[in-house]
Amino acid sequence: MRLKRCVFVAGTLLLSTQASAALCTQAWVEGAAYPAGTAISYASHNYTAISDIAGQSPPAASLWKDQGECSGKIDLPEWDIGRVYTVGKQVIYQGYIYQAKWYTQGENPEQSGQWDVWKNLGLPKPSVAFVQSSSWKNGAKAAYSMLHDDLCAWITDGQIDYAAPALKQRGLVAAFGMITGTCGDKHWAAAKQFLADGNEIYSHTRNHIDARSKDWDATGQINGSSDDIAAHLAGYRPSFFAWPSDVAADAPLAYLRTASGYIGGRAPNRIAENGGVIYDGHTGVINPAQLADPYQVRWDLYTDQGQWSAYEEQVKAGGDLLNLHVDAAINQGGWATRTLHGVNDGSWMSVPLAQYNIHLDYIKAKADAGLLWVAGPSSVIKYTYARDFCKATLSTTHVSTVSFDTSTPECKKYATPISLQLYALSANGKLSARQKGKALNLIAGPANSYFVNVDPLAGAVTLSAQ
Repeated sequence: MRLKRCVFVAGTLLLSTQASAALCTQAWVEGAAYPAGTAISYASHNYTAISDIAGQSPPAASLWKDQGECSGKIDLPEWDIGRVYTVGKQVIYQGYIYQAKWYTQGENPEQSGQWDVWKNLGLPKPSVAFVQSSSWKNGAKAAYSMLHDDLCAWITDGQIDYAAPALKQRGLVAAFGMITGTCGDKHWAAAKQFLADGNEIYSHTRNHIDARSKDWDATGQINGSSDDIAAHLAGYRPSFFAWPSDVAADAPLAYLRTASGYIGGRAPNRIAENGGVIYDGHTGVINPAQLADPYQVRWDLYTDQGQWSAYEEQVKAGGDLLNLHVDAAINQGGWATRTLHGVNDGSWMSVPLAQYNIHLDYIKAKADAGLLWVAGPSSVIKYTYARDFCKATLSTTHVSTVSFDTSTPECKKYATPISLQLYALSANGKLSARQKGKALNLIAGPANSYFVNVDPLAGAVTLSAQ
């Protein structure tokens, strides 16, 4: 599946730019009469009438005062003598913005003094210079997912006894891959708690059958495992898939791409013409911010000595395999996924508890520093595609707005909250943001910017200076 994507600029999707010029007020109309003090725009400049004017156009220096360059337009309604306005409503009159202090009808804003119903807010000015989408949530430099394979293999119960509690203690999440045909009651109970704690459950097939085996049954192993999970976990269905032994031929991979509910999978090693395995599933290791294929998610495998890892030589030199992968993601601005099995148990290449805890403390520190976003693989996939397909546009008015194009099927399929980075116009400008009438939390960022998480399907976001 090849998807048409938006173009990135310096690692982020540029949505709109706006110079620091004021917004253009009402356009000059030939033949209209303008009392002294009226604000209009003409040829991308704002002007104020020096005296009463009838017919003369700017830039006649004796009649019009040039207020400088302007851009954009005002989206507020013109004042209507017959309309009712309640407290807080804003209108345009003679090029200026007025706000009602209380209920009013028929009272001319220009004739409203300091103690009257209308407050003159002056000429409109944009609050935001430009907006760009953040490559990763909350402006993090990289994303990271830990995938624990073989839940329900019984020898991996360290995932239940050690991994999950350690994650919860630190407020972190991971993903757990279930072999659904071997799950006992304890595993289903644990999976329910994993989900309640914010972790992800993914499919690792029903019986852990090699996809190149003669016994492979795509319907049973891919769809069947999803049905098992839904039956035991209150309708929850996995959206990510991991191949047993990380091997798959072309036909099983093609089947997964069309299987209901799945949006991605771990990249499998390929099958050669002679039936042998070409171990290239994790080639490249770090996934770029623009994910090329969600069913070919690159990964690195945990082993005790770094065997088969891209970091093997660094591990031999004393580096920590788990932390090296995170560092690479941050340096490259990409997404790292780590394949593990059990923790402090009898599973294959079980992670020692001490090393696991040290790693969790390491990524917790990176996350707290704003460098790393730790999430399940499906959350990351949804974010990357929602970021690109739910195209956002900045419209600059007195209250700037960001709207989203939700018409594409990809936007609807992957829609999830995304992070926008807002750049305030004033050097010390503070912003507020609202969506569907609800105030949104803004996180201070670098260079007079803020990050805000928004739902593209929830409507436009209004931005204003505080």
